Amino acid sequence: MHVAQRWQRRLEKALEPIGLTHLQFILLATIDWLERSGEVPSQARLANFTLFDRVMISKVLTLLAQKGLIVRDAHPTLAKAKRVDLTKAGRHALIRARPLWAETEQRYFGQIGKERMAVLGELLDELLQNNDER
Repeated sequence: MHVAQRWQRRLEKALEPIGLTHLQFILLATIDWLERSGEVPSQARLANFTLFDRVMISKVLTLLAQKGLIVRDAHPTLAKAKRVDLTKAGRHALIRARPLWAETEQRYFGQIGKERMAVLGELLDELLQNNDER
């Protein structure tokens, strides 16, 4: 648990100059990924994809909308859902944040080397697949 907390603290510090938190970055990146994959992102889809609490996602999306980084509008196929799209400012923030994320990740996890990092990734994927709480 300490590893995850330290990683998150370092990432929060790295993203601070552009005004994003770890979770805000994750949501912006996920919206972008879903859009590029041909999906129409919604709050429910973001919650299912990231495995974060729906209420927390809603609160963070509200903050991102207030910052002008996303917009919510009627979903084209789901009557009760709102689509979530990045604004131009949201795309710009993501472009600025990605190198900060990558640099922080390399500095933190690069300490164990590429081979061990690959093994760690495989082990974490295995844990996710075998312990799905949803």
